[in-house]
Amino acid sequence: MKNLDHNSALYKACLLGILCAVCGLLLSVVNSITAPIIAENQIATIKASLEEIYPGATFNDVTTELAADDETGLIDGIYEAEGKGYVFTLHGMGYNSNGFTFMVGFDNDGKISGYKALEQQETSGIGARAFEDEYTGTITSLTSSDPIPLLSGATLTSTAVSKGIDAAKAVFNNLKGISYDPNASAPEPEKEAQKPLLSEDFSATKVTCEEISNDGATAVYHCTAVGFEGTNEADITVDIAAGTIKNIAVTAFNDTPGVGDGATTDAELARYAGKGLNDVIDSTTGASMTSRSLRAMAAYALSAATGTELGGDSSANTGNGPTLGSEDYAENSVACRVYSNVDPKAFVYKCSAMGYGGVTLNEATITVDSEKGTITSIEVTAFNDTPGVGDTATAEAELARYAGASLDSAVDATAGATFTSKSLRAMAAYALSKATGTELGGGSGSSASADTGSGPALGSEDFSANSAACRVFSNVDPKAFVYKCSAMGYGGVTPNEATVTIDSEKGTITSIEVTAFNDTPGVGDTAAAEAELARYAGASLDSAIDATAGATFTSASIRAMAAAALNMAAGK
Repeated sequence: MKNLDHNSALYKACLLGILCAVCGLLLSVVNSITAPIIAENQIATIKASLEEIYPGATFNDVTTELAADDETGLIDGIYEAEGKGYVFTLHGMGYNSNGFTFMVGFDNDGKISGYKALEQQETSGIGARAFEDEYTGTITSLTSSDPIPLLSGATLTSTAVSKGIDAAKAVFNNLKGISYDPNASAPEPEKEAQKPLLSEDFSATKVTCEEISNDGATAVYHCTAVGFEGTNEADITVDIAAGTIKNIAVTAFNDTPGVGDGATTDAELARYAGKGLNDVIDSTTGASMTSRSLRAMAAYALSAATGTELGGDSSANTGNGPTLGSEDYAENSVACRVYSNVDPKAFVYKCSAMGYGGVTLNEATITVDSEKGTITSIEVTAFNDTPGVGDTATAEAELARYAGASLDSAVDATAGATFTSKSLRAMAAYALSKATGTELGGGSGSSASADTGSGPALGSEDFSANSAACRVFSNVDPKAFVYKCSAMGYGGVTPNEATVTIDSEKGTITSIEVTAFNDTPGVGDTAAAEAELARYAGASLDSAIDATAGATFTSASIRAMAAAALNMAAGK
């Protein structure tokens, strides 16, 4: 037989064929070894969640084989729990525009074996209820043949959940040959009993009202309140003598067009006419969140016009309010300064805090036992809320309830005087906070404006409590003045220090470097982070610098030093 020429095309083709065959065989062997490992690694990322429904089960990812039957696009994954059932991971869109993900499991006989959120940021008390025990228990009592009920007060989220589970049911029932009526619907959820405007809880709406006119007979208020996805605004006219609404005119609608605006039609708004704080105003069907924002504005306008304190927006009325150290006092614009500390164990503070309507300022002298971290006494020195209403919270017997209270104590509101009570709690909390050097955890900070981005300019903000001081550290470059500054931060005891460089020609800050931090580690020092300090670059006395969330006291000390340095550079 004639030998093949190694350079011939035939020889090369044979060699290439042999190599391809060997490579294919090797690839097949490698794939048979690695495929199960890859599959197991893919499941591992969600295995902990799957095991919450089927503990200790062996799972197989069967998404590719089964998800082809899904026409909704809501199914993210399908996992077989060998010998037990199937778990579906799904997504939906509720009240939060980020959407949510969840999982539902079915035993092989069709019983729903588990239902749980994977990731959700739904509104607490509203959409989040669709993932809480009561509704979860309802879902897990059903089978793959049962329609999924909606949840009153969380219809948007529970509707999205229902659609996702329906998609899973369709795939599962088809796989198991289970017959059911896909068009069956669960009974309508019972509507929650509506409360009168006076006692409904509007705290989540962040409602505000400002009087824009008052002729003695009627008062007009411009109000704002958060609805479904935005802040709605309205002008509300109140008959002062009758204590009723004359009319509502919506001036800004920022909820979902075609949904929430159903509550803003002339016919719906006409339902408010003649209604007072003791009346019940039902939500517009399909626009519950927008309706609630309108009721909130109506209630606050009526409250302001009639001098009647609302009773539904304070958890303290239930006797289960937050502790003094964790309550949010942002709306109270509370301030405290040391009035006397002759006795190192008895610090006396002069405090002020907004009471009713965020307009009137109440004041008190608060004595704190700094060693025990408790209040010794409270004396109200200025009361500017509604006489005969809010002043019930300032009675001697009511103030005596604060004696011995610490930041870990909850002090209930005085019935019928919730706003004044809140101002007293705010002042008590801040005095305790300063005396003990403990930062408050309610997110209130030293002022509400800093957190909202609407704080005063550095040149107009009041830094008297910070005792800021600066001295020239270097002025070799006439355009770059460097100042060594200090200012009191949290507790008003130990100052923070910083080096502030000013462009004297532009009247702006070049940089800030914190050289001594003496506030609470892990809390206030977030305001001294490089990224936070970088926000001061280019700032002038006309600039407003927001506080760092959770570190408002330290932020105030840094703003104080920045302002002091800018003032010195400007020759002020």
